[in-house]
Amino acid sequence: MPIFGDKEYIKIDLPSSGSTWSDAENAAISLGGHSVSINTQEEHQFIVDNFAIYNKHIWTGAYDRDEEGFSINGNWQWTDGSLPGLLSNLRSGELWPTHEPNGGEGRGDEHVAVISSSSKKLHDVFD
Repeated sequence: MPIFGDKEYIKIDLPSSGSTWSDAENAAISLGGHSVSINTQEEHQFIVDNFAIYNKHIWTGAYDRDEEGFSINGNWQWTDGSLPGLLSNLRSGELWPTHEPNGGEGRGDEHVAVISSSSKKLHDVFD
């Protein structure tokens, strides 16, 4: 299992179609953890280097479901309770590309995030 700092990382295999953010988080909880939180640029690179090699999006522990509707300054949080850090810096380009999060481009229904298999950055998606 890859280790970064004091955290162990496990690739959880979910069915390729029909799996949701909630499925990923519940699977992580059943193993005693949470979906991945990213606290530094180095940790982000570690996750990309070790897990973005499968040409699939990576479910993260990022969510803003406590917001009513979508706001570009949404209250993004990590499921493990760690500080938002880079997650809250929406326009830095470190975790989010400049066009994300976009909340479903006006629909306001994208409240969880994946690491995109193409950009290797966070994208908000529908659960």
